[in-house]
Amino acid sequence: MGNSDGYITTEVSQTTATQTVEFLDTGTELNFRPFVMADGYIRMDLFTKDSDGGVEVKDTFTLPSESTAEVTSNVLVKDGHTIVIGGLFRERTSLTRSQVPVLGNLPVVGPLFRDTIDDSGKEEVIFMITPHIVQDNVDYAMADQVKMEIQQKMMGYREGLLCYGRDRLSSAHYQCALQNQEKGKMKAALWDATLASHMNPNFLDAVQLKEELQGKALYEEQYGPMNQFMRNLLERQGAAAPRQ
Repeated sequence: MGNSDGYITTEVSQTTATQTVEFLDTGTELNFRPFVMADGYIRMDLFTKDSDGGVEVKDTFTLPSESTAEVTSNVLVKDGHTIVIGGLFRERTSLTRSQVPVLGNLPVVGPLFRDTIDDSGKEEVIFMITPHIVQDNVDYAMADQVKMEIQQKMMGYREGLLCYGRDRLSSAHYQCALQNQEKGKMKAALWDATLASHMNPNFLDAVQLKEELQGKALYEEQYGPMNQFMRNLLERQGAAAPRQ
């Protein structure tokens, strides 16, 4: 908080003269940069400034003048505790004159009808700062959700870049196993399902399909058409053989 006084600066070159309006900012200023520590403490870099001044016109020139008091400090404070910063002193001087009209301007006796008061004082600007660490569970939950979404997107990008990754190959073999199962090619389907479950043991659908196909393949090995034909042929040959 403070004042901002404008003044004109002139820049002269060989051919032109350029005037610019600038401002002199005076008053009280507080700048700080906090650092939150893991143990609940807060470290702050503090810069405080108190200035006074103005702009004077002398011989058509505007001259800014400023007097300042500055304090720079580095403090360590616990969450919720208060620190006090001082050391910014401001001196004030005033001269007040009062008189009786006409009589106060008379020579010799004029001082009897006028009065001059010279007042000076000293002030100190004090800052009281109480920092707080804001802990919002909702914000933490949103941050965790955003972190999870970023990780999922990174995994998706990685799978998209690795066109021959184990996950994609496992999914491709699983689709081939389903197609072969629909066509009745159980051995080919079992082969693809076995590859899919081997490449990705956590692929539950591929594991279940493999177990299902293993049961059907075992049935075909024991009771398939070719084995049944050979069994019938052996039985006929045994029945037709002459007994001795």
